[in-house]
Amino acid sequence: RLPDGNVFAIAVGAHYQLNKAFGFDAGYQHLFTKDGEINNAEVVGAQTAYVNGDTKNTANLFSLQMTVNFGTA
Repeated sequence: RLPDGNVFAIAVGAHYQLNKAFGFDAGYQHLFTKDGEINNAEVVGAQTAYVNGDTKNTANLFSLQMTVNFGTA
């Protein structure tokens, strides 16, 4: 469902430089979203269809990166 609701995020990351040419990055982010509610009624012909429910959403994002510097002595 887009657009979503209010989102609160916590993130952390780190970098490690192996030598002048190679570096590594890692990151993590957790997204907290407000619980949602779905209340929908739609008339189809002579009948009404109801869709009701609750939503709970979270997301965990992980990232890895390697950096290469060419031409470093």
